[in-house]
Amino acid sequence: MVVYPDPMDFQHSPPYTNCMDCGGFVPPVSSLKFGCIPVGATLKIYTISLGGLVRSFPPGDPNFHLSGTNLGVGTITWDGTNGDGNPVAAGFYLYVIESPSNRTFGKFAISRSANGS
Repeated sequence: MVVYPDPMDFQHSPPYTNCMDCGGFVPPVSSLKFGCIPVGATLKIYTISLGGLVRSFPPGDPNFHLSGTNLGVGTITWDGTNGDGNPVAAGFYLYVIESPSNRTFGKFAISRSANGS
C-alpha cells in the first residue's frame, strides 16, 4: 500500500511517504500513522467517491497510543483495512478528526500494486 501524502505525520522521518523527499519514489507501507491526535478525539476515514464510512477509531480505541513527548496527544495507526478487517481499495479517502474543541480534516490517496500490497 502506498499513501500520498501521509496525512498526519508531522515528524517527517523515514519511511513516511512524502514524494518530495524521496525523488518521486514512494515506498510501500503496511500501515498509516495519524499523529498529533488529541486524547478523547475520534478519527473517521471515509471514501471520497461515495462518502461511506470506511473505519472509525473512537476515544479509547486500542490503536491509540499516547505520545511520550507531548502529553495530551498521541497517534493512531491504521492498517489500511475497513471495519470488517478487509483491505481497502486503491482510491481517494477523507479523514476527519473530531475532539470536543476542534475538527480537522484532510484527504489522501492509496495506491496498491497488482498483488494488493
